[in-house]
Amino acid sequence: MTFPVLEPLQRYLERYDRTEPLPLHYRDLLRYESSIPLLDLDGNDTLWESVYFSESDRPDIFHALTSIYALLKTDGDLGVVEHLTVARIDYCTFGNTKPFRIRIINRLNDNYDHLYGHPVPDARERQPISVGRAQPDRRAGQSLFAPVRCT
Repeated sequence: MTFPVLEPLQRYLERYDRTEPLPLHYRDLLRYESSIPLLDLDGNDTLWESVYFSESDRPDIFHALTSIYALLKTDGDLGVVEHLTVARIDYCTFGNTKPFRIRIINRLNDNYDHLYGHPVPDARERQPISVGRAQPDRRAGQSLFAPVRCT
């Protein structure tokens, strides 16, 4: 979920160092090379596709995603990134927001969590803020990765 950020709130967040640029944009995730439909246990289409990136793009994308996850879950402690890995990236082909769902695994205990992302509204609209410490870039017309839960 994203909310518009009014200028007084934006100044407050910047003054108290509560903003953080994101290392990955939504459009970067759209550069996947291939995808396969994700089926449920009965073989029915879930309307999600598992996407795959080129060998050259994968390390940077996975590192950026684990960094975003660490920013949100550990209050910015990026030391945990070395224990995190991306297990799967899914893209929803149905709906208005076309979200990505990223499965992050903690290699220390094999627990997993999901990070959801969708494009942020056009910068000509009021600036959205995403849940957690991450803040979208302000360049006009940029679609960014906003780490938020979508249903």
